[in-house]
Amino acid sequence: MAVISETELQRRLLLLERKSSVIGSKVTKKDPVKGNYAEGDLQYNAATGNLWIFKSGVWEIAPDVLHIRYADNVVNIGADNKASSQSDITGFSEQAFNSAGVQKAFRGLYWGSSTASTSSTAYEWFNVSSAASTLMERYWANSSARLVNIGNPDIPGAGVVWTALSSGQNPPSASFWVAERFYVGGLWTAWQIYPTQADELGIPFVKYIKSGSKPTLGSAQWITDVVEAASVQTGLSFSNQKELGYGTVVVIQYDNGKISGQFKRVSGADTWVAPSQLIDGDVIVDGSLTANHLQANSIGTSKLIVTGVDAVTATTFGAASASDVFTTGTTTIDGGKITTGSINATDITTGTLNAARINGGTISGVLIDGVGITGGTIGIGTPAAGARSTLNGYNVEVNSQGYLQAVDFVNFGNVGVFGNADGLASGVRVYNAGTGCAIWATNTHATNNVHQHGIRGEHTSVTHTSGLVGPANAYSFYAEHGAGYGPFTGSHDALIPTGTSIPYGDIVIDHSCISKVDISNTIFKVVRSSSPNQKAVVGVLVHNNGLLVNAYPPSAFVVSREIDEETEEEVIVYTSAWDSVKNTYDGVIMNSIGEGQINVIGEAGNLEAGDLIVTSSTAGKGMKQSDDIVRSYTVAKVREDVTFTSLTEEKLVACIYLCG
Repeated sequence: MAVISETELQRRLLLLERKSSVIGSKVTKKDPVKGNYAEGDLQYNAATGNLWIFKSGVWEIAPDVLHIRYADNVVNIGADNKASSQSDITGFSEQAFNSAGVQKAFRGLYWGSSTASTSSTAYEWFNVSSAASTLMERYWANSSARLVNIGNPDIPGAGVVWTALSSGQNPPSASFWVAERFYVGGLWTAWQIYPTQADELGIPFVKYIKSGSKPTLGSAQWITDVVEAASVQTGLSFSNQKELGYGTVVVIQYDNGKISGQFKRVSGADTWVAPSQLIDGDVIVDGSLTANHLQANSIGTSKLIVTGVDAVTATTFGAASASDVFTTGTTTIDGGKITTGSINATDITTGTLNAARINGGTISGVLIDGVGITGGTIGIGTPAAGARSTLNGYNVEVNSQGYLQAVDFVNFGNVGVFGNADGLASGVRVYNAGTGCAIWATNTHATNNVHQHGIRGEHTSVTHTSGLVGPANAYSFYAEHGAGYGPFTGSHDALIPTGTSIPYGDIVIDHSCISKVDISNTIFKVVRSSSPNQKAVVGVLVHNNGLLVNAYPPSAFVVSREIDEETEEEVIVYTSAWDSVKNTYDGVIMNSIGEGQINVIGEAGNLEAGDLIVTSSTAGKGMKQSDDIVRSYTVAKVREDVTFTSLTEEKLVACIYLCG
């Protein structure tokens, strides 16, 4: 026996009530049998949950479903909420949003069979902006996951957060999906979910064969075929073109020809355009294929044949053997090889290596004997006037005991050692395999001076750089003596989708965990606070470092750092999450503890120094907490008196952060 919910039972009973023109209708515990019935009679079997209708002399199961459509504009709406002519209805569509992601102005409701009516005049039309909020609920989500993975506001998908929209409010620019449902005939409808924008990174290439005649590029039939093609090729379920992402290239072969299209956003609208260049055939002429002819991310190892007759091998590249292409630990020069240990002192002819062979002629007075550099002192440079010592007339010297000594570099601010490097290399790097300190810095100057530091770290040229970085297995920084750290503000790394705009000083809350590297390092995607007393509050945004791939990577993505012995550059090993977010998220910094400032609003009244601050109903802004007990949703403690002229006035005020 089929079991249905109470809601479904109510819906079907309401259906019977709606059929005012029905000659006869009844509820029983059995299916109808032959008898004296009239066209349109209804019978509901409470045991099986089936609703039957008498049509053309036979009984049929009669599903009655609420269908929803949208229109840009509807005029001449009658007392029954219908328009008499299809010319009164423009932009009739199943989609709630136009190609620019803007909500259509009118919503149409239609009760009918499982197949919706294609006639716009069959629907009851309502203006979306004037619809009473009690008749519908709307939510938005900024997850770019596919429809099958995002769930709905009642049962959200993994890591998906649905945020409620107030009556008449359009979804924000960061939204990817909108869900809405309606209160009709005393019941809530199922959630209907629509995409508002596409991901910026599409599927590189989709190739498909489809029976039938080719449609027009960009037409409704083309879009239907594209969604089918992408689903078949990837094995994933797609419901609309926005889920494919911008940049997706699709080639479909029909019975009467082939169509190629690329999905783009042109002047704010989703558009299919013919690729400007496409290699369509089996032969690539020498020199015809260059980097600008390849779609980004379109060639991977899965696209190369590595076994069989047509496999890519060393000879494909003109090499004699695989070892001539690359062999670990060796380097190929003009066809010859230098292997480990193959060059030693006996392989260098006497007299062939001299100052003329070395750039600038900078080696003299020393002996290269195949083991090391021996004899005397190696000196570099001449001290400038005013240096406190001369080290036998050199700026830097290595003495006969192997000690490196350096005098003042007057031209570089009187520093003992000056390091300069490009790329990921370090200006100065010190190794110590012993039990002591790698660097011990002591300042013994007797005069008090604000610049008198043991170690000073400073970096001002680009974003997301730090004066000092201290990775360690225990404390990264340890205050052995003194008054601790000061002035003190504790900050965290976080992520926001690229293109998201959050004012500095606004409150942010945790949305979803992106990466965990160890017990002390995690990183989350954050969003602006949106309602009072949110417990997920984690800090106040203070800086956006820009796209992750262009900035110093947050520690929660770094498994290890090593130095390449050949290039002396830093090699970073990342967590598995790095590649999926480095080109789509910005790294941001948020203050969570210590001193700073915060954006507040007058929603809960004026503030006195010492009052606690919580999130408000205004996105990103704080307000006065209702009591003076530090709670899970407390953001900060205000440090100054603040007077507001209205409930909506916003101010930036001094505070002590208490949320992280």
